[in-house]
Amino acid sequence: MKNIILKYIDINSADVLVEIAEQSHRNENFGENGHDWYMAYNGFLLYSICYPEWGDTNTALLLRGDMTKRDNKSIWYPKQYLSLVNDAVWDYNNHFGYKGQSIIEKCSNIIPLEMFTL
Repeated sequence: MKNIILKYIDINSADVLVEIAEQSHRNENFGENGHDWYMAYNGFLLYSICYPEWGDTNTALLLRGDMTKRDNKSIWYPKQYLSLVNDAVWDYNNHFGYKGQSIIEKCSNIIPLEMFTL
């Protein structure tokens, strides 16, 4: 069973700050058939390469990879992609058999719960 759990830290008028609270697999063990990526049903890509950061094309989130010294790096990404990211992480977890939470500490005092589609 593979899983990702995101922890939301902050939000402002344009961006969301997230940390990876848990990631069970990385690099070639992250996706299927030795791939270091997973494409969610919504077309959003999750990668396990290098270290956590927002992808340049606004279609990918880079998670923990081979640069383990940067595993705890927080990620700022555009708020408009909040639902897309959440849905992609939920899809990854569901696809690999994980039925627990995909998101923790929703920061309900910071992020309105209706922004979370899961």
